[in-house]
Amino acid sequence: MSCVLRVAGEMLDVDKMLTAIDIRPYRVWRKGEPERMGNRINRTSGACFTVSDAAFEDGAEKVKHVRAFLEANLVDATRISAFPGVESAGLDFAVSLLPEQFSKSCILSVELLKLAVAASLDIEFTHYAANISGAES
Repeated sequence: MSCVLRVAGEMLDVDKMLTAIDIRPYRVWRKGEPERMGNRINRTSGACFTVSDAAFEDGAEKVKHVRAFLEANLVDATRISAFPGVESAGLDFAVSLLPEQFSKSCILSVELLKLAVAASLDIEFTHYAANISGAES
């Protein structure tokens, strides 16, 4: 996924939250259960929702998908961020540069930012190292 909506909280009842919304997560975790990888225990409960599956390098397409997702799911996104026990709710944009690129920019439109603010969502950019072949990381 190149952009996800991630929500988490130490006291979040993720199962109850999921019954209050229509969008479905691709990943759910619960406090006290083993983490997906490793041998640690989850310290929070939470969920991740696919917002865009555009290529890591395609910032413009990603922004277009995120705006469309928020326009279509603003009520659910707002319910998620306001749900009791939620400590963090945000859009996480996965980005990477190809080895031959010096820099790359992506504009977050005012419309997208307004939608994120209306839903009380943070915006995060997670940078991944691109591999030599230029394939997604």
